[in-house]
Amino acid sequence: MRNRLIKRGRQIQAVTGGSPELPAQGDMPSSSKSHPIQRTKVALAITSMCFAGSLLAAPVGPEVVHGSASFTQQGSQLAISNSPGTIINWQDFSIDSRESVDFLQQHVSSAILNRVISNVPSDILGQLTSNGKVFVINPNGLVIGEGARINTAGFVASTLNLDDNNFIAGQMQFIGDSGEIKNHGYIAVGPGGEVVLIAPNVENHGVIEAPDGTITLAAGREVVLHSIQGRNLAYRVSAPSDQALNIGRLVANNGSVKVLADQIFQQGVISANRVRHAADGSILLEADSSLSVSGSLSAQGHSVRGGNIHLLGSQVDVSDAVIDTSGEGGGEILIGGDYQGEGSAKNAEITNLDAATVISADGGKNGGGGRVIVWADRDTNSFAKITARGGSESGDGGFVETSGRRSLEFGQAVDVSAVDGLAGTWLLDPENIIIDSRFAEMISISLSGGSNVEVRTSDVGNEEGNIEVNAPIIKGDGVQAVSLTLSAHNDVNVNAQITTDAGPLELNIEAGRDILVADFIGGFNLSAFLSALQDINLSSSGVFGVGGEVALNSGRDLNLQGDLPAPKGSGESGSNLATGSSLSIETGADLNIINSAIITEGDLTLVVGGTLRLETGDIILEPGNESGALNTITVNDFVADNGAIVSYRPEGMGDLLLVTNGTESSVRDLALHAVNWEQNGEVNWGSGFVELSGSDAIQG
Repeated sequence: MRNRLIKRGRQIQAVTGGSPELPAQGDMPSSSKSHPIQRTKVALAITSMCFAGSLLAAPVGPEVVHGSASFTQQGSQLAISNSPGTIINWQDFSIDSRESVDFLQQHVSSAILNRVISNVPSDILGQLTSNGKVFVINPNGLVIGEGARINTAGFVASTLNLDDNNFIAGQMQFIGDSGEIKNHGYIAVGPGGEVVLIAPNVENHGVIEAPDGTITLAAGREVVLHSIQGRNLAYRVSAPSDQALNIGRLVANNGSVKVLADQIFQQGVISANRVRHAADGSILLEADSSLSVSGSLSAQGHSVRGGNIHLLGSQVDVSDAVIDTSGEGGGEILIGGDYQGEGSAKNAEITNLDAATVISADGGKNGGGGRVIVWADRDTNSFAKITARGGSESGDGGFVETSGRRSLEFGQAVDVSAVDGLAGTWLLDPENIIIDSRFAEMISISLSGGSNVEVRTSDVGNEEGNIEVNAPIIKGDGVQAVSLTLSAHNDVNVNAQITTDAGPLELNIEAGRDILVADFIGGFNLSAFLSALQDINLSSSGVFGVGGEVALNSGRDLNLQGDLPAPKGSGESGSNLATGSSLSIETGADLNIINSAIITEGDLTLVVGGTLRLETGDIILEPGNESGALNTITVNDFVADNGAIVSYRPEGMGDLLLVTNGTESSVRDLALHAVNWEQNGEVNWGSGFVELSGSDAIQG
């Protein structure tokens, strides 16, 4: 039986029905068996009803199709008491600016579904409150106006349909293709609550707050909430016209914010800051096609580690934005993808960051720097200021990657330094890279500021995977030990200087094929480690003048080619390789020292898989930093033509042992000084001058 009351052109219906209680918060099953709705209609008293006049626009025409509800209206205030899981169909669900609607529910986890079954859109201009969760479904659209206030335990608004049986069973599957939602007002939910706005087009111009909870703007045609809290959401279907816009404020401190659409325009403020270790603190903006970001995004940690900000789409454009996950330990920022394009994050084809953008994942006072990834499968243009510094008192530097698989452009140096901790790392890894004057300047600034820099190329794509250094890289300031790594899938060509004028610099050069050094590499505080699967070539202009340790490892030949003749044993030639510390060389084939010299003040280890060839070439051990350990040169064959192997070290400070194991050694014009030569094979003593000063030749 229906009890109808018509007052000044407005009709109120009230119906009660059976009502299973919804599970407690967080316990809603995701795939319960649906139960057909049984509409049991009984008389319901509608008490204290009086209306302020025909200009009011409170909800009109209720029909309770599941559960039970009672309606009490006093002037412009409508109070609805409902059982958990109640579903009400309305002819119109709008609230005038002078009106209020309050749903009185049994507890905070209770929920009510309000559905508009006419063709009238909803305009919420007044107040909507509840101690439980409120769902509003209107395929015609919904506008929350300026001055409107929604304050509930949870709020879900959608123009996509939610089937009654699915709602009862806790299966939150929304499907539809019409309407839009615009919020110009204020929406707030209680601690741990959720705000979910679902439509093909969703706009927020106002303020939405969900402390310890979740805020979700989903512009699509099918959306599934895996829990009534909305914390796990499957976004399945969108169309090219689906858009989400935020030019207001989305605030979910200790919680999470998600914006999902085909196109996303973020111009306002998004905050998911953390104040507790167990809190969430995450922001996800994921677009099927384009994501445009400006404004402020913050997932900072206050006395705790920073949170996570992920900005993903097929094309990601960031301009005039402030993005911050700093805290007592920096958080994570992903823009365009994850590390080297791996992982489950959606990869961008193109990622653009302008020079007005500031990105921070710093370590606060005593925390380590965070993790920042800027990635694109094709092109990355990164001109933003990016920092992931260690804490102001302690903590290691963080990690930053700026990479485009096909091409990479960047305009500012990255800072991953640490005041009292280990330097962090800045990684650049496109397919191919030419380090010109602008690139070299940015790398130099980062090294000088206390950051490690890695440049890597891969075999993905059509490029060869080479690295060319065509402008000087100089660590000019700073006492912190840092490293520069050049790692190529194919060749590394050093055509300009790499030096340090300040604190320690470790240089690592790795090549899948060859390394060519055609300019000066050196500095009192520089150590160098070179490894090539094929050849290492030091050309006539390629010179090592290194105060630190040097290690060279080639799969095939190592060639030192100088310009000037080297007087035997003089050490006065323009040597290609001079080190003030230990020197280690290992080759799979030959070591050719031609018109050049190797000079070391530290321990020497040479292992030559083929022939050691001295053609107007010297190997000289100077006193200085030797440890007293045995210095060894182990080769297959030894060919000397106007060469010298000389040790000027005091007796007992490390003997020099030359071991030859092959059968094709030949000597002509050779000077040996303080060298023990163990001959395990044959030696062809040719014509010319042979000097064995303080040396022993031992036939093996």
